[in-house]
Amino acid sequence: MWTANHQKRGYMTVTAHFIDDSWKLHSRIISFKYVPCPHDAVTLTDTLSSCLSEWNIEDKISTVTVDNCTTNNAMIPLLKEKFNSNCFILKGKLLHMRCCAHILNLIVKNGLSVIGTPKRYEKFEDTARSLEVTCTKKLSLDCQTRWNSTYLMLNIALLYNRVFEQLKLRDSRYVRYAPSGDDWIRAQKLCDKLEMFHEVTELFSGTKYPTTNLFFPKMCQIKMRIKAWMTVDEPFIRDMATQMMSKFQKYWEEIHGLMTVAVVLDPRYKFMLIEYYFPTIYGNDQYEIEIEKVRKLCYELLEEYSSKFPNLRERSQQMDSVSASSQTQIDDLSNFDTYVRVAYGVENVKSELELYLEEKLIPRTDEFFDICNYWKYWR
Repeated sequence: MWTANHQKRGYMTVTAHFIDDSWKLHSRIISFKYVPCPHDAVTLTDTLSSCLSEWNIEDKISTVTVDNCTTNNAMIPLLKEKFNSNCFILKGKLLHMRCCAHILNLIVKNGLSVIGTPKRYEKFEDTARSLEVTCTKKLSLDCQTRWNSTYLMLNIALLYNRVFEQLKLRDSRYVRYAPSGDDWIRAQKLCDKLEMFHEVTELFSGTKYPTTNLFFPKMCQIKMRIKAWMTVDEPFIRDMATQMMSKFQKYWEEIHGLMTVAVVLDPRYKFMLIEYYFPTIYGNDQYEIEIEKVRKLCYELLEEYSSKFPNLRERSQQMDSVSASSQTQIDDLSNFDTYVRVAYGVENVKSELELYLEEKLIPRTDEFFDICNYWKYWR
């Protein structure tokens, strides 16, 4: 949802993210509509469901990604009621996807709430502009709805630390607003901590590459960092980290199951990364249970796709048949293969998922890894 300030009118933008038959990722705006008030769950549901029906894609939706507000939380169940539950994966169990960048936004804002930085630097920058300081980088005020503007503001201001120190000597109007030496030290430490969040937010906001498989490792790293900050000497960093951890824990419990499945389907990680992080995150008494939940969801999805899209399995079998055509011409044992499947049972034939999981991990490198290209040529 977006509101035009000069009109005070609300609009809904719907962006479709999908992978085509050539395993290329696409992001397309498929709707931009004016939404009359009130912007309650019923109104939003009607607008969104209308868009899906117009494009005839209501039975092709994997997830609906929305911000973390109560109206959106109420909208998702209503959306499920609008359509047949069989339209969605696992009857809509995975339909609601919370915006990861917005979760980071809430975590950082919760941490910054204990620091009196934003308002002070607002006065600081107002004074800097009034003195017509020449800057190669524009000094911008922080925005309450975008925590990263606070990071950008501090980062740029720190570049001109010495300039602003001189302003105290040249203009008496600036003295009352000038940050002290301790303020600059605090700003530098705060900026160092926020840099990680800024980089991850930009990573999650990408549209030219899949981001789902990047979520889990980055969020685990963030949790480990926050946990470490809770034990540092600086009280303001400890307080900030405590507030961040409180918000992190709230949303970690609601982390979407597909985020962990996406890690399993990343050949650089598979179950190894989950097995690496879960003992630290959940503790020795719980981590095995949580890993088993991920494994169960993987096989539930495998069964779901197998039942809904049997032609995919047939196409896969046809490809196997074509690749072995030369051998078949010499020695056709297709009847024997049928006999073996009946004798041992279909369940004993390994699935592609099992074959994939048995393969060794692909080494991680600093180079960009095109996961879509990997799956395009897998097998």
